[in-house]
Amino acid sequence: MVLTTLRTLVNHFSAQVRQDRGVRIYIPATLNLLHQWRDAGQIPSDVTAYAVTAAVIEAFPNEEEEQEYAASLLAADESVVLLAADAQAAKRRTVVAVDAAATVVDQAEVSISDPIAWEKVASLLVDDASASGAVADAIETGAPDLLDDFALLWFAADELDEL
Repeated sequence: MVLTTLRTLVNHFSAQVRQDRGVRIYIPATLNLLHQWRDAGQIPSDVTAYAVTAAVIEAFPNEEEEQEYAASLLAADESVVLLAADAQAAKRRTVVAVDAAATVVDQAEVSISDPIAWEKVASLLVDDASASGAVADAIETGAPDLLDDFALLWFAADELDEL
């Protein structure tokens, strides 16, 4: 009991320290949204975002890579929801990775209080174009787990026009 309480406090403190200096957050998007945000020079503060929080750390203790993967996968799943709402968007899950201050909302979901300058984007995670059929199926069925066999590819922010 004492060890569990101590571990929870350490995890909470660790997540809070990360938040104070900035934490890698994953923001679900579409390629259309990325172009809008880049053209505006910023990502608005009212976006949904995910990060490695105390709950994620507890779910994947001592597995930092898995923690980051879990947070990015939650954002990718939310990207499917955004794609369902935008019939014009290319059917590719899209996630923005950026370091920013964030506040835990629930489990792995976080909020940001200020817009994020586009220049702070660390990377873009995007499905390969060959996944578009499977993404369309996931949208139609509401089952993002159909995309479990498709890995998001890493791109630098300045590669957006090539996507």
